[in-house]
Amino acid sequence: MRPQVRIPDDEGGRVAMLVNEGGFRVELFELPDAAPLPDDRRHPAADLRTHGVKHLAYQVEDIEAWQDRLRDLGADIVWDLRVHEDVNVIFLTDNTGNLVELVEPLTVG
Repeated sequence: MRPQVRIPDDEGGRVAMLVNEGGFRVELFELPDAAPLPDDRRHPAADLRTHGVKHLAYQVEDIEAWQDRLRDLGADIVWDLRVHEDVNVIFLTDNTGNLVELVEPLTVG
């Protein structure tokens, strides 16, 4: 991770870039007094009706164990485990209300 840096022309805003060994990057922003996400953005089906970035998805192994662990930790799971096309999915929100999806491909036997 690179150190946090100030956002130019913003009082108190900061940004951090997370980089893994494979080059995958996630940029995190922190802005004081930022407006919260509207409530309808926390529901996957309703969020599709708003333009812009929808959510991040992460592939995991043993999605049921992930769901149980996240629920035990108090995560806000907005869609319990369900099958969508050829993957198992769950949706939860991060601490600011953004949707996060976990997916596990179904094994074809």
